[in-house]
Amino acid sequence: MGTMVLIVVMVAAVAVFIGIYSKRNMQEYDERQLQYRGKAFMYGFFTTFVLCMLFGLLTTLVDSTKDYAPFLLLVAAFGGTFVFAAYAIWMDAFSTTAENIKRYMILLMLLLIMDSSNLLAFREGPMTKESLIHTADGTTLISLILFGAIELVLVAKMIRDKREGEEA
Repeated sequence: MGTMVLIVVMVAAVAVFIGIYSKRNMQEYDERQLQYRGKAFMYGFFTTFVLCMLFGLLTTLVDSTKDYAPFLLLVAAFGGTFVFAAYAIWMDAFSTTAENIKRYMILLMLLLIMDSSNLLAFREGPMTKESLIHTADGTTLISLILFGAIELVLVAKMIRDKREGEEA
């Protein structure tokens, strides 16, 4: 339990450090970035909305999935978060023009390491379908997948930008 508190404190400290260090506000985004951020929020919201509707319909029609409803809602929320982040990153609207996106990559790598260690080191017993659905293992696994997918989008974006810079 003490290790989990330490991990939470470390994540909070990194988040506060980045928040204080960047000191950004909405005026640092140009008009194009604000427009794409608005679209990213819209796409993320509607993705979450549609996934919630689909999972709600699934749990209504298939009685055996009622136990998985909280897990499915979490998947819907993380799905919307991924759509927002991926669209905003790809359209250069995730960070301000003055920020270096490598800071976000470092933060995501730290979160991936912490989630991986939490999933592997602090589990009790074997990982089963029930333990993924009804314990923190499922939440940790979903967040690990989310952070990993966002990290891949960041890497792909950096590769694309580097190629475009070489062509110009």
